[in-house]
Amino acid sequence: MLQHPVFRDAAMTTTFVDDHLDELVPADAGEAGAAPDATGDGAVLAASFPGSVVAVEVRAGDEVRAGAPLLVLEAMKMEHVLTAPSSGRSATSGSPSASSPRA
Repeated sequence: MLQHPVFRDAAMTTTFVDDHLDELVPADAGEAGAAPDATGDGAVLAASFPGSVVAVEVRAGDEVRAGAPLLVLEAMKMEHVLTAPSSGRSATSGSPSASSPRA
């Protein structure tokens, strides 16, 4: 981003990331927050910041749709809802008060 001509020319606006997302994120980057799991048959959801789990919205085995809320993290005195990057079945569930490591 720092090498982008718009940034270097000091012409950046608050919509820069939205306007240039295709240029900034490689096509093979995949869904945000999703990474292949160790077995290769699902996805692992990872928070991009540390926080505390304050609510878990799914149980192991629940069917979830893309965009469905999975859990709520509290970080910097705000609650952040992590959603399913794709449809599928929840393999595990957690409990509130668990700390999330930085991804």
